[in-house]
Amino acid sequence: MMANDRFVYFSSPPPTREHVQWALEDYVRGIGKVEWNSRFFVTLPGLPSNPAERLSDVLDARYEVQSERWFEVCLGNDNLDVITRMQDAVTSAIADGFASFAARFWKGRRDHEKGMP
Repeated sequence: MMANDRFVYFSSPPPTREHVQWALEDYVRGIGKVEWNSRFFVTLPGLPSNPAERLSDVLDARYEVQSERWFEVCLGNDNLDVITRMQDAVTSAIADGFASFAARFWKGRRDHEKGMP
C-alpha cells in the first residue's frame, strides 16, 4: 500500500495540540501508544497483516507493508493530516476512524466531502 493522507479541515480554530493528544490517547487506549516528536506518532501492537499473502499464486498481488503498525497525525494551521505510510488494512482503518472522529467532534470536513477547499 502507498502513503495515504486523510485531511480534516476546520472553518473555526482547529483543536489544540493538547486536545488532539488527549483524543488520540483515548482513541487508542489499550491498543496503542501516542508520542509527540514535531507530530504525533501512534504505534499499534502486532505485526501488519497481509490479506493477499496466501493468495499470491491466485492473484498478482503486490501488497507491501511496513514491519510495524503506526500512523501519524500532523497539525496544520486549519487542518489535521492523518497519515499512513505503507500500512496494512487494519492500521489504515484505525487511522480513517480517527480522521472521521476529528471531523465530527471538531466540526471539520474530511477532504473527500463536498465543499472542501
